[in-house]
Amino acid sequence: MKNLRTTLLFLSVLSLPVWAASDEPLITLAESQAEQGRLNQSILVAKSVPQPGAPQINLLEPVDPGNIVVTPFPVRLQFSTEGGANVIPSSLRVYYGAFGINITDRLLKRARFENNELRIDSAEVPSGKHRLLVSIVDSHNRSTEKLLTLIVK
Repeated sequence: MKNLRTTLLFLSVLSLPVWAASDEPLITLAESQAEQGRLNQSILVAKSVPQPGAPQINLLEPVDPGNIVVTPFPVRLQFSTEGGANVIPSSLRVYYGAFGINITDRLLKRARFENNELRIDSAEVPSGKHRLLVSIVDSHNRSTEKLLTLIVK
């Protein structure tokens, strides 16, 4: 499954354009409400084993150690690599919540990817607790995932 996902990622375009802001919400109210209802339920989470030398995903913004933010808020993710590898921007995937809703396209409509950083100047998200799984692949075909949790007031 992972090899198929990696192969599909490499078939996509290698650079991400800068998109204009979109009227489509990053996370819909219905998705947020469904997620809030599942936050107190036990769920099975499969964790991937990090590959040696895989890219690192660092959350630079929001800067609050508890990731508590007020909407709208800026988002900045930094991707770092090892061994001369390059991050493949088109391999970026972002999944929302317990059901892993792919919100990558929505996110890219308001984001820019430059110098191994993904930036969103103003993310508007419904209040509540939100879980995002971010994944990316480097030019040595090493992948990594990071689960981010944000609390929006």
